Amino acid sequence: REVTCMFVYATPYAVVGENARPQQMMEQLNIYLEVATNAIHSAQGIIDKYMGNEIMVLFNTQLNPDANHARCAVMAALDLRDAFVTLYEDIGVVPDPHLYHIGIHTGVATLGNVGSLNRRSFTAIGDSINLSKRLEEYATDGQIIVSEDTLQHILRNNPAQGEIRFEERPSLQVKGRTQQTRIYEVFRANG
Repeated sequence: REVTCMFVYATPYAVVGENARPQQMMEQLNIYLEVATNAIHSAQGIIDKYMGNEIMVLFNTQLNPDANHARCAVMAALDLRDAFVTLYEDIGVVPDPHLYHIGIHTGVATLGNVGSLNRRSFTAIGDSINLSKRLEEYATDGQIIVSEDTLQHILRNNPAQGEIRFEERPSLQVKGRTQQTRIYEVFRANG
């Protein structure tokens, strides 16, 4: 199934302090994850899993079908950026650059339940999912990076869209792929 996958690195563990007790660390982390979760759910994204301080999100699964799934993912990322800025102000953090980074890719993935008879979990697997994770790893703090496939999906389905601005960045060679991947950083058109 064609999906758009988004990986979100919400905040580094160092933000909560090296001397924080485990409970304090968990409470701080959950503040960031709650803000991200609210933005993701508002955009109709499905949270596949939380991985410590990261989140894997899917758009256009059987549970949240949407022909404009790439645009939904990008708008979710932009809304998430705004929500984190508000959170920083609320808790008195002044990060420069911002603490999050996000990678988004659109492509075909295999979706289904994995696990054992005792415990199963719905997920997506495949090269498309791996590439979105690699884009998140490549992104620097405060960046939202999308693949050319995501950009092309948005342009095909929303040719007159004007609320999103894309700036091409140098192509990158990601682990496990022979071809270079063209990438773009995402901004609000008015921002």
